[in-house]
Amino acid sequence: MSRADLPYVDLQVRHALREDQFQRFLAACVPAEVPAGQVLVEAGDLDSSMLLLCEGEVELRVEGTRGAAVTAVLGRGGTLGAEALLGVAEQRTCGARTLTDCSVLILEREALAALRAEGHPVVANLETMALRASIARLRDLLADVSRLGQGEPPPAAMRTRKPSLLWRIGDVLGLTEPAEPDWPDEVAAMRTCPGLDDAPQEVLASLEARTRPAWYEVGMRLGTEGGEPEDPFLVVSGQVGRFRKGRGGLQVALGTLGAGGLGGAETVSEASWPPLSYIVLDDVVALRVPRVLCADAVVDRSPLSGALRRAMLVGVARAVDDATQVLAEQGIPAADPVRRLGRVG
Repeated sequence: MSRADLPYVDLQVRHALREDQFQRFLAACVPAEVPAGQVLVEAGDLDSSMLLLCEGEVELRVEGTRGAAVTAVLGRGGTLGAEALLGVAEQRTCGARTLTDCSVLILEREALAALRAEGHPVVANLETMALRASIARLRDLLADVSRLGQGEPPPAAMRTRKPSLLWRIGDVLGLTEPAEPDWPDEVAAMRTCPGLDDAPQEVLASLEARTRPAWYEVGMRLGTEGGEPEDPFLVVSGQVGRFRKGRGGLQVALGTLGAGGLGGAETVSEASWPPLSYIVLDDVVALRVPRVLCADAVVDRSPLSGALRRAMLVGVARAVDDATQVLAEQGIPAADPVRRLGRVG
């Protein structure tokens, strides 16, 4: 196939690929011509493939209690389903229908596994693209959540306690509650996090040297919406709630993170304010992962960055799922003009 005959594929997918590597990637995909008006996927479908839109337009729809709402339109070069392809989401979070006649490429998970086994660099490209698309998707959904009128009063304000000498003496005398917890085996804790669970031991040992354990009581915040970006965190024990302000300042609950959950990754690829608050619901031991390390992992190709990138992708994908579910349960608010996107994870 000559270069002029190659289908148009997103630049993030093709990044730094030699021509023979790009040809190998294309050979792993299945081409298809889809007429206008064709439903490609429905919300809730079980799927494990990614669609690359070479020509045409596709609308994305979320089903809510007030009916379906068009949330975005994919154009030429757009992708849909990278999360499903990479195994971090088994169900489609939105439906998709062609607006025009479309030329597409379909990549199945089995084909991706073959590329991964070969050490093909497109796998890292797809992970990077999926993470960025998921973060953008989450921010769009949270803008809709902000218009919801249903919520609850803010959880208890943050309390501060430093493990000083006087505090430790008070703890021995039974004057402070609760007692400081035992600190975790950090590598064992990382094994509970999807994305890090199958990482080589030397990769986790390298990550351990860069993390710091921390203890948080009920009501404390690990991140504040609109505040300064914080280091992402991995929950070792306890429970953390995700929250977004709705109308009138009420907090809209957007799911929880338990042991193995990774939070705060949505701030690593953009120099902008955090879109979520993370508030401790049950005393938490967490590992703080340096934000600069996470930001580097978005594009870096080292084994450590690859494991951390996959963990962040799972964390953001779960936040997307929880935000989508809240919008479906409470009803999609009046939407902004339709967003035109290049990618949806």
